[in-house]
Amino acid sequence: MTPAELAKLTALSQAVQDADAAKLLSIKADETRIRAQLAALDAQHKQATGLTMLETLPQRSLGGDMKWQVWVGRRRRDLQIQLARCLARQGVARRALQKSFGKRTALGQIHAELGAQKSQANRTRQDDGIVSLGVLQHGRP
Repeated sequence: MTPAELAKLTALSQAVQDADAAKLLSIKADETRIRAQLAALDAQHKQATGLTMLETLPQRSLGGDMKWQVWVGRRRRDLQIQLARCLARQGVARRALQKSFGKRTALGQIHAELGAQKSQANRTRQDDGIVSLGVLQHGRP
């Protein structure tokens, strides 16, 4: 593999890692949104259960309080299912990010080692050139 190809592959692996990180951030934003909806639902439910009998008498007479309880239960279940799916997607995205990070790191190390080998080869060639010049100079009368 040529150094140019390795550099392109390293850049590509960085792009893949950035894309995986963006996916994970998007999923985390979804998680935050769902958790906020759950918290708002809990706050609404707590506020509604804190009302006095006189305040809820019209709703109770029509069966609204039971419908409200059923709706809250269904809504909480739906949100919890969404959250579970989101957390599952987050686990998959996290593993993909770890994998792309590992590939980018490995390619970066290979690129660095290749650069170090080239530098060492250049220094060796220069040292050999200096030595041969010295031999040539000392060999002359």
